[in-house]
Amino acid sequence: MSDFDLGGYTPEKPTEGFEMMKGKGNICKVNSSMVEAVEAGINERTGESYEAYDKLRYELEVVSEKYKSRKIWKSYNLDSQIATGKKNKTPIMKLADAFFGIGLTFKNRTELETANEKFVAMNLIVSFRSWTPPGADEAMQLHVITGIAPDSWDEEKSEPVATKF
Repeated sequence: MSDFDLGGYTPEKPTEGFEMMKGKGNICKVNSSMVEAVEAGINERTGESYEAYDKLRYELEVVSEKYKSRKIWKSYNLDSQIATGKKNKTPIMKLADAFFGIGLTFKNRTELETANEKFVAMNLIVSFRSWTPPGADEAMQLHVITGIAPDSWDEEKSEPVATKF
């Protein structure tokens, strides 16, 4: 590793080139999706300790022109029994809903792994928006998978139509 000296330099937060993505009908490919174990530890942001758990984490990459090559991630704590949101659902229930919306179902870990193998081979239609949590300084990028991308589509002429199940 080369030696360097940043004495006298004060780092600045990047402010350009990464506007929040927004809008419907964005085509994304699944770069990766895996179920993995997370060891017990301490949350660096909050200082709170947490127990070991399993999570499903995926990465999508936008392939449609407007946000081409931008990436988004999401993870689900598969062991959490904490229900949140307007519909009071646990993370595994939310994952089951997201997968069901694209024709994948599971009832247990083995079926989840089988569904996940199909998920990683998909191109998806994704909607983007942002949200600023109460008391936060910055907005968070949010996304919702709304369907399976058609085999071919013309971004200039029309929005892709989700495959219905």
